[in-house]
Amino acid sequence: LHTAVIDTHTGQTLEVQIRTSRMHEEAEKGVAAHWAYKEGEARVSASAQRRIQVLRELLTAIQDSGDTAVDSSALENEIQAEAIYVFTPNGDVKELPAGATPIDFAYLVHTQVGHRCRGARVNGKMVSLDYRLKSGDKVEIITAKRASPSRDWMNPSLGYTGSARTRSKIRQWFREQEREQNIEQGREVVVRELKRLGLGDTYSIEDIAEALKFSDVDKFLAKVGFGDVQTTQISGALALMRRELKPDDELRPLLQSQPKKPSGLTVRGLSGLHTKMAKCCNPIPPEPILGYITRGEGVTIHRKDCKQLALINEPERLIEVDWGFESETFPIPIVVRAYRRPGLVDEMNSILRGQNINVPKTKRTTDDSMTTVYLIVEVTDLEQLNWLMKKFENLPNVTEVYRERWN
Repeated sequence: LHTAVIDTHTGQTLEVQIRTSRMHEEAEKGVAAHWAYKEGEARVSASAQRRIQVLRELLTAIQDSGDTAVDSSALENEIQAEAIYVFTPNGDVKELPAGATPIDFAYLVHTQVGHRCRGARVNGKMVSLDYRLKSGDKVEIITAKRASPSRDWMNPSLGYTGSARTRSKIRQWFREQEREQNIEQGREVVVRELKRLGLGDTYSIEDIAEALKFSDVDKFLAKVGFGDVQTTQISGALALMRRELKPDDELRPLLQSQPKKPSGLTVRGLSGLHTKMAKCCNPIPPEPILGYITRGEGVTIHRKDCKQLALINEPERLIEVDWGFESETFPIPIVVRAYRRPGLVDEMNSILRGQNINVPKTKRTTDDSMTTVYLIVEVTDLEQLNWLMKKFENLPNVTEVYRERWN
């Protein structure tokens, strides 16, 4: 027996538990639900009956919501969890799984109360929405007419909800919103996660969708917006993709996209095709080049000695291309190593300004005696690049200058 009573004069709550030794062993140590068979009749223990009832309620809630993102381990934990008993402001008793929060209580009272939940008082005191309720607590939910659920509530690791039933109801609310709105919300979530990890220039939304086995990007974004796909899954997919990258590919964030001017290329036998420079090799005039017809993206230009060309499975999509004559600059990453001395960077900047060479990105690292300067320089051709690298090599204390991608 497990109950609680309230002293109407003092408002204090008294919790009472009465159990046999066997019940105590099961409550303290835990056992699987079991059936006792006698004369063909199956009798179920009280604890097993409660778990069966919880399972039925869970399945009903999930079926009603059409939720497909319920974690089976979370369901199992909830079914087997100890129950707690809390009170409404009117003195009604509500049963919740151990670890439940005010949000779980709100959704248990009524789905709309949960949707409009904005705060909670427990035993007359304001508490945070991730507060863990205890048996005997008196819970009052504060609602607002224009309030709506937060996507953070669906993330078990944030601790706002302790019940899979609650998270299923919240997911259903988001699922009922306009699909386009959820797609935009999902896009914002993915872009924010890419920026947080510093991978906004390395991977696209399409890359993440493909890694998570979505063929339809909008469907992927909608599920992110719904909350079916969590940020932990997105960051996990990104981490896996980073581990699968080749060492050189880790430098891709610093490879600049093509200038907005028309490409100075002539494609033999073809006209009007969009062209872009391959980020794997960054070709520059007058280096020998080849074009690779990319579906839906025009022609990608590679250096003829680019290692990626050897990996192409469809050589028939390679075409001959020549450099044209339009004025254009090309972003090329270079590295300068030198013994530390004052004024080195200022002298490098002076050389760059003298030739009107733009540097869209740079960084520097130092150790005990050496300085390494990383730059992306926008040059017009190979001749200008070689001239610049030679100038840097002639600066005092510079030990080497080389062309290499970096991150």
